[in-house]
Amino acid sequence: KLTDNFDEKLHCLYKTNVLNNTNSDSFITDLQQYQDNDIKRGSTALGPHKDDFIFSINDYEAGKFASQGQQRSIVLALKLAEIVYIKNKTGEYPVLLLDDVLSELDEQKKAKLLQYLNKNVQVFITVTERELLPLNCLNHSEIDLFEVKNATLQRGIL
Repeated sequence: KLTDNFDEKLHCLYKTNVLNNTNSDSFITDLQQYQDNDIKRGSTALGPHKDDFIFSINDYEAGKFASQGQQRSIVLALKLAEIVYIKNKTGEYPVLLLDDVLSELDEQKKAKLLQYLNKNVQVFITVTERELLPLNCLNHSEIDLFEVKNATLQRGIL
């Protein structure tokens, strides 16, 4: 939970593009119906690869109405749910890669995210500027810092 004092309610809807998803026979019929067009296009128009998730915040579609920060928070919430799911299925947390995520979070959300991850998950975090990495939120004994300067990888000092 990254937010404590917001009344926003996130809702997720899985939207399939399968026309008649009642059984596998009807799905096969739909695939056959589109087969000629699929061959011309070089890809299938139906199937789970075309499905989507529709997120809404307080009944407003996030893709249309959410701020960039709200959209980033949705993605992070999904990532956190995903690592918990993997932990529950495998007994171990996965390694998490966060590429330049911290630059888009306010200080409170950064701190909460890093405190949560610091307790549970091995994380690789990339930042474009060292100042974006709030070292006060991390357990220094378990950090390895690396910098890339002039196309050379150097071990950094905290």
